[in-house]
Order: sequence, then C-alpha cells, then structure tokens
Amino acid sequence: MTETFNVYDNQMTGTIPENLKLRQMWYFDLGRNQFSGTLPIQLGLDYVRLRHLHLDHNRFTGPVPEEIVNAGNGRLLSLNLNDNQLTGALPGNHMFITELNQFTVQNNQFSSMGEGTCKLDVMESGELPEFKSDCDICVCGKNNQMCKNCYN
Repeated sequence: MTETFNVYDNQMTGTIPENLKLRQMWYFDLGRNQFSGTLPIQLGLDYVRLRHLHLDHNRFTGPVPEEIVNAGNGRLLSLNLNDNQLTGALPGNHMFITELNQFTVQNNQFSSMGEGTCKLDVMESGELPEFKSDCDICVCGKNNQMCKNCYN
C-alpha cells in the first residue's frame, strides 16, 4: 500500500495516468518536474486519504476539476498548483476545508477564482499561513488576508 509518492525536482515528463489505484495515498508530490496534460478528476475522487497535493512548477494545462479542491474528502492540508499553465475559473466549491495551511495557485492563466474560496474558515479566521494568488483573479477584497497584497 503506497501512502507517499514524492518525485520532487527530478525532470520527469509525461502525464498523470487516470487509472491509478492509490486510495490510501496521503502525500502526492510531482512538483518541479515537466509533467504536462490535464489534471485527472480521479485525483479528487479516488485519493480519499490525501492531505498534501503538490503539482506546482510543471506544465499542466486546462481547467482544474472541481473535485481537485476537495481531494482527500475535503481535508487537504496543502494544495500547490502554482506555476503551471492552468486555465479557466479556479473552483470555489470547497467542502469543509478547516486545516488548510498552504494554498498556492499563482502564475497560471486562471480567468477567475470562485468566491467560495474567500469564505473558507481558514481564510476568515486568518489561520492560513501561506496563500498565493495572482491579483487579477483575487475576488476577496482588500480586507481579506488572501488578497491584501493586491491592494498595497
């Protein structure tokens, strides 16, 4: 049973297979490689124990499936999608993320961010240590911790 998969910074290429059977995966890090293609919906549906999802600094394209932001049954601790070529609206339909401590989505080509992101408990209470987004999609306003750097 595989619980962690970490190939961070290995110049790996290819796509994420859609048929991985890794229900017990807890930590999944493909960061700083050259992976491409779209993000498979299965990352959000099948990885029920997932707490850390790091897909940053690759060449992923297309929209982020709504299921990705709720991976691990909505109990993600870190979600890093930054520095890819992701497009469309960043989903804001978060289930019940209350322990998220890292959420980085900057340096993509998103057109907008779902307003539900601004209403996460960890956002409103100021308990999110690291949030990074491009200012042109931040809809939370200058009084919200998430977008405060956009108004300086």
